Amino acid sequence: MLYADEYLDFVSRGMITGAIDQDLELNERGSDAWKRDKYWRRRIFSQTRQHTLARTLEALEARHAACLDLVEKLDTKLNELSRDDPKYKQKRHTWTERVQESKVEAARLIRHIESLRDKLLPEEQRAGGEAQAKLDALGGAYTPVELARKEATEVHRVSRLCAKLKDPFLPFVLRDKFQPQGPALNDRDTVTAELVEAERLDPGIFREVLFHAKKKDARVLTRDAPYVLITPSMGIMGFSWNPRYGSEVGRLVLPGINARPGDLRNMLYNVLSDFRWDTSKASAGTDVMKSDTLVAAFMTVRWDYRKRSKEVREKAGLFNEENDRENWRRHYALYMSSADDAGKKLFFKCNEVYEAVCKYMDLPEGVERLSK
Repeated sequence: MLYADEYLDFVSRGMITGAIDQDLELNERGSDAWKRDKYWRRRIFSQTRQHTLARTLEALEARHAACLDLVEKLDTKLNELSRDDPKYKQKRHTWTERVQESKVEAARLIRHIESLRDKLLPEEQRAGGEAQAKLDALGGAYTPVELARKEATEVHRVSRLCAKLKDPFLPFVLRDKFQPQGPALNDRDTVTAELVEAERLDPGIFREVLFHAKKKDARVLTRDAPYVLITPSMGIMGFSWNPRYGSEVGRLVLPGINARPGDLRNMLYNVLSDFRWDTSKASAGTDVMKSDTLVAAFMTVRWDYRKRSKEVREKAGLFNEENDRENWRRHYALYMSSADDAGKKLFFKCNEVYEAVCKYMDLPEGVERLSK
């Protein structure tokens, strides 16, 4: 969660990547400048990824040690259990089952630990080293001045977008609109609290599965939260700047002051819906409709609804005159506003969308999916 000056400082020091350069992507793809930009991003991402994997490895090793400790304690209890105990059979059965479960869990964890330690971490270190070598061959990393100048232009552009293409004129905005602790101020604490609540309602939004398993409890997840930039502007619009894909963790942008006080939550739901949509679309490949993604599931429902009557479509919240993204925003907001009730607003609005997309979205802890 960064203000504009902090964001520029972090980018210029090479602690985080800057925004994707659209000019390089569209007009100079394949050039040396484009390659240099890619290798620079890959090197920074590799450092972050290695840290994430190392922390995951530590957590798995701690869980593995806890499993072995539990097995040892239960074995001791079983050896000391007396046949004269009136609950001998019940205790022996229960403890034996727990020993077996812990051994299975320990075996699964050791496989993940070996995969992380012997494969994933070395691969990431090797990728970072290769990116550094290729970057050096193309003239080395960008200087802090180059990074700051380029990113300052991007910050100015997104600040104008938040302010509906008007220059922010921050001193005048602050003079006229600034109210400490006011409902219009999007300071770090306020936005962080709203983002934490949003992630509680949609727990999987910033997480990726590192090791798959049929049971959700057996999956190993990593969390890569996007950079959140609070711009020096007053506006009614925030947006998802970059999706999470490849060497990018994503980027969200919000205005420092809301033109509509108290509208932060609705704005954030729109931003997060775009982040989910763009991230899913980026991972879908060239044939989106055939991919196993949230985007494909939602577009399939829209396709199935296309020839139904206008009344039926609109009752389900699906409008043919709007594109997929705009329809998705509406349904995502319905889900988020009732996530604690298992997304019942979306369930009753359009059950087909609920069934299609909920398998890609985790409900809050302790909440079970609805069914007809």
